[in-house]
Amino acid sequence: MGVYYFPANFVYWQQVKDHDKIKDVLLKEIYKRGDVSNGDLGLYAASTNYKEDQSLLNGYDQNIIKNIVWDPLENAIDEFNSGDSTKKISFKESRIVNSWYTYYKEGGNFALHNHCGDSKNSFSMIYILKDENEHNRTIFTELSNDYISTTSDCIEDTLFDTSSVKDIKEGSVLIFPSSLYHYVHSVKIPGRITIAINIVSFNS
Repeated sequence: MGVYYFPANFVYWQQVKDHDKIKDVLLKEIYKRGDVSNGDLGLYAASTNYKEDQSLLNGYDQNIIKNIVWDPLENAIDEFNSGDSTKKISFKESRIVNSWYTYYKEGGNFALHNHCGDSKNSFSMIYILKDENEHNRTIFTELSNDYISTTSDCIEDTLFDTSSVKDIKEGSVLIFPSSLYHYVHSVKIPGRITIAINIVSFNS
């Protein structure tokens, strides 16, 4: 008797260590750079503002990047691999491919998308840098054409609405496979700022 678990989607979250200090540092830099430009709606389909800015995460004390990216990623993989009979995630090296920050005005949202990209990203992260809204507005989904028949609503999209989890809030970083689709419902309180990060991992 046994059971084998196929590779699966997941969403992992935790609070970023020293978030308040990191928030002060990054917000000063973001505000110094001025208003973010309107996004290419054909690419991002967002009714908000974003700016792809790889340099935002460069030049800081490496502890900042360690706290935002590498420690949470290691924790996510350890947590995923702790399950019995799970096909383990194992990579020898990972690197940041790109990043951007998004400023949400009142009613700002992001349409359904994933982060696979041309570079075939492995993991993606959303760091909630600033958010005064009562609930997080990100929703993750497995689309119905990939439904799992053991669920009671097998012809529907499978959803994980993060607004139902109280400890997903400002200071949280969410980690998920880059292929996992997600979107952001309209925010009520303006000024929400998130940093998205894509990572490629290698076995050699």
